[in-house]
Amino acid sequence: MWAGLRRIERLPEPILSVRGLVELVGIEGVRGARVACIGPVTAGAGRALGLGVDVEAAVHTAEGL
Repeated sequence: MWAGLRRIERLPEPILSVRGLVELVGIEGVRGARVACIGPVTAGAGRALGLGVDVEAAVHTAEGL
């Protein structure tokens, strides 16, 4: 288990990556983290898994974040 989640640069495949992250660290491992999503698919996947999404990029690119 990770002691704390600091920063993840990019998760390339929205639904699989968000699910994989939660499976890796557990939902408790990301509680309290600020979550920024590149677009609505990633944000929806995060919300479906119980993550709070703080920021969703208006322009759906890494630069848009």
